Amino acid sequence: LFLFSASTMNTQTKKLNTHIDCVRYSPVSHKLAVATSNLTGQYWNGQLQVLDGNTLKYNKSLPTATGVSEIAWVGDNLLSANDSGCVYLWSFDNAEPLNTFQEHDDLVTSISLNPLNKDQFLSASADSKIKLWDFNKLSPLNTFEGHNSEVTRVRYGSIPEIFASASRDKSAKIWDSRIGKNAPTGTFIHSSAILSFAWNLSTNNFASIGGEDGSLIIYDLRSPATPIFIEKHETKITDLSYSDNNKYLACTSDTGVEVYGETDTKPTKVYRDHSSPFLRSVTWNFASPVSFVTGGWNKELKIHAINAE
Repeated sequence: LFLFSASTMNTQTKKLNTHIDCVRYSPVSHKLAVATSNLTGQYWNGQLQVLDGNTLKYNKSLPTATGVSEIAWVGDNLLSANDSGCVYLWSFDNAEPLNTFQEHDDLVTSISLNPLNKDQFLSASADSKIKLWDFNKLSPLNTFEGHNSEVTRVRYGSIPEIFASASRDKSAKIWDSRIGKNAPTGTFIHSSAILSFAWNLSTNNFASIGGEDGSLIIYDLRSPATPIFIEKHETKITDLSYSDNNKYLACTSDTGVEVYGETDTKPTKVYRDHSSPFLRSVTWNFASPVSFVTGGWNKELKIHAINAE
């Protein structure tokens, strides 16, 4: 594998008027969802936008009264984690949310859909709690407590009962919902706050964490005491995402984006773009395993394409 910089590869950009907090490709269409925010006076207003994922052409949008931390596609609808402490389910045919899931005591930082049970999802919050929800009920099915600071990420693996969380308490935890709500099955301790977590879903044995100190660490969960890869970036890691075929791992930071190949054997950097700083989110195109989009507080959306050779 060889390292390619953005200057030699195909990229496409679109400038927005507001900060970009999250980008997500739809797994069933060419649509790209974008969550943005804009500090106006004393209010942090948000907006959900849908664009064509191939051309970045604007399609439709919805305003939100508060900022949005993360979004997820639920069919043609969007689920959003909001600064209000609520999770909302939106249809772009309605100005008001279809459902409101309200139980957290602080802003909601992350959401994750169950990979098999399409009625369930997880939410994480700055209140240090993780909640399990059913779309058909407005009260949580369970609350998981084990962190003592903001939970920055929650992520299902490929097994519907197993999920992971990352926190500003400098730990990442693996949970089995069948065991108990306050009994994580494994804990990883880091020297700084952990801001990102991603599963390699090809086997569910490999996972990556990103630290506020810029550390990117890849673990084989069967031997968690010894990471298989550690690399220190200049700035904090803001998001991690494996490609749909799990061949590549994209890593965003305040410096830019980098992509690694061979992530389950000997991770090797294959792509780098430092021309777009202050990135906050990355999403892979399900229709193209070598194409992904980044967005951040530089207000820029960018489509990247890496060389698959």
